[in-house]
Amino acid sequence: MNYNVPIVGRVKNKPSIIHKLLRKRNEDQGNYPINKYLNDLLGFRVIDQNYHENLSDAIKYIEHLKSNGVRIINKERHTSDYKAYHIYFMGESNHCFPIELQIWDSKHEQSNIKSHEMYKKVYTNWLSKYQRNERRY
Repeated sequence: MNYNVPIVGRVKNKPSIIHKLLRKRNEDQGNYPINKYLNDLLGFRVIDQNYHENLSDAIKYIEHLKSNGVRIINKERHTSDYKAYHIYFMGESNHCFPIELQIWDSKHEQSNIKSHEMYKKVYTNWLSKYQRNERRY
């Protein structure tokens, strides 16, 4: 097993937070737990050369943690151009904001980066439009 993989971390930026909340505000008549939608304020990404072998071990360990009461949500995230495994460490209670860990197969690194750039372009375009409208009032 190779656990020597690079880890990148980030704190979600303010425009991304605002965009996400505005997108989600109409779901469930605006009654949503904020920690459900801001489940990635603090995030880390691992790009793994031995993804399948290591992921299998990671899932076994996560299931062991869950069986001992640790609050974790884990799931595959696949779209046409994005493939990753996401793990959300939920903290001791709903009063905690989750921490997100994305595990990427190194084979999908470039397509995942492009997919993220397209997603980011949507909210940065929205932000400039929002700021122009805000100045009018």
